Amino acid sequence: MPCIGQHAPDFTAPAYHNGAFSQVSLSAYRGKWLVLLFYPGDFTFVCATEVSAAAENQEAFAALGVEFLSISVDSPFVHKAWMEQELQKMAVQPVKFPMASDVSGKIGTLYGVYDEEKFFDHRGCFIIDPDGVVQSILINQPSVGRSYEELFRLLAALMH
Repeated sequence: MPCIGQHAPDFTAPAYHNGAFSQVSLSAYRGKWLVLLFYPGDFTFVCATEVSAAAENQEAFAALGVEFLSISVDSPFVHKAWMEQELQKMAVQPVKFPMASDVSGKIGTLYGVYDEEKFFDHRGCFIIDPDGVVQSILINQPSVGRSYEELFRLLAALMH
C-alpha cells in the first residue's frame, strides 16, 4: 500500500468510459490532480449514490483541475449495464469519468483496499498530485460513503 508522500503504484486496467470500452492507466493522469475512488461494487446502494454524487460534483472539481477515476472489482461490461440500467436514471449529471475494472483484485491489493475473503475493494479514496505522489488516503468500510464537500475542502487545502 502506498503511503502519503510516495509515488502511487501505476496500473493499466480495462474500463468503461463515455459509452465505450477502453484501457486506462494511472500514468495517463501525470500532470493532473487525480481522485482515485475504489468502491465495492456496482448495483449496490451506497456505491450508486456515491458515484452519482461524484458525477454531480465533477464540474466543481474540474474547475480546480481535478480528474476522477473510479474502480471496482466489476467488469467493464457490468459497469456498462450499471450505467445504462441505474446510474443514468439516478444521476443528475452524467458520469463522465472512467469506471475501471479490478476483477482480479490486483490493483486493490497494490493500494491496500482489496479484501481477499470477500472479493471486493473497500471504499478507498486516494488523492494523487500531478507528479504522481499520494497526498491523501481515506479508506472506509463499504457501508460508509464519502463526503464530497470534505473532499473538495481537502483538495483545495492540498493545492494551496
